[in-house]
Amino acid sequence: MQAIAANFLKARFGNWMDHKIYGFISDGGVQEEISQGAGRIAGHLGLSNFIMFYDSNDIQLSTPTDEVTSEDTEMKYKAWGWNVVTIDGHNHDEIRKALKDANAETEKPTLIIGKTIMGKGCVAADDTIFEGECELHGQPIGATGADYTKTLLNLGANPESPFDIYEDVSVFYKELLERKIIEAKDKKADISIWREANPELAAKLDFFLSGELPELDFEGIEHKAGLATRAASSGVLGYLAEKVENMIVSSADLSNSDKTDGFLKKTHALKKGDFTGSFLQAGVAELTMSCIANGIALHGGIIPVVATFFVFSDYMKPAIRLSGIQELGVKYVWTHDAFRVGEDGPTHQPRRTRSTN
Repeated sequence: MQAIAANFLKARFGNWMDHKIYGFISDGGVQEEISQGAGRIAGHLGLSNFIMFYDSNDIQLSTPTDEVTSEDTEMKYKAWGWNVVTIDGHNHDEIRKALKDANAETEKPTLIIGKTIMGKGCVAADDTIFEGECELHGQPIGATGADYTKTLLNLGANPESPFDIYEDVSVFYKELLERKIIEAKDKKADISIWREANPELAAKLDFFLSGELPELDFEGIEHKAGLATRAASSGVLGYLAEKVENMIVSSADLSNSDKTDGFLKKTHALKKGDFTGSFLQAGVAELTMSCIANGIALHGGIIPVVATFFVFSDYMKPAIRLSGIQELGVKYVWTHDAFRVGEDGPTHQPRRTRSTN
């Protein structure tokens, strides 16, 4: 995830790189398996630079959420080590206060649960309220039991001019743009001052962000004859740990088996309050690990590597697909791909087939 990448770079180039990363999640999103894994790791690492909005309207595409889940989302995230605040998602003042408090948080990621009403303000043709209906989740208002024109009138809009911009909104954004231009100018000045004071670090940062690699001599890596490929990979990773400063290697609780510990021995694991290391212990969470790698790659400046047994790549396929579609350059290390069944049994290695006569 990008919040890990941001902390990794801040640890190497200074607090001037500190910034917040925002995410959005829905009632369906908090049910997805990936949100469980990412939420656990974000809390464990204390990613206080991450703020996530949760649109909690209790409606999903085919059912209300209470037909499929009864969990306490607030308590779940608190158990993972998050700062959680629940607000009225339609109240602008509450939203602003929650954001201000979240930006001041220095120990934990923050989840802002906004209790909202699906289709707030929608009315039917007979002017009865048509809010909180599943139909409103996935269809235009006019294709549901709500009346489009009467809903616009109920919301104070002009059906004859649907692209109107309210005067107070126009003034607000004009002032906001002016303020942001000044803030951006000040930030650019801070960056210039840092670059002038730290020319070597500035050059290193530019190199990281370029996506280029330093000069590497793979032929100089010596391997014994008959060495297992995962052991050979360990030697290569150990070499890269000393040569490529912007790599993060991750393993799904298998670093001593898939031999990514060759890299780990030359650095240390990322942990809460210390992102000077370059290894992420993901735990038994192959999909989460690979999705985090995609986020790190999207942030830029870092080369993510993930490793597990080949058979567990099945768990990772949605993330692998996105890596390919987005051409992210995530490096996948898969071991134990022989057809022979080892001591862990067939669940941990590719299945062999038996022919019968």
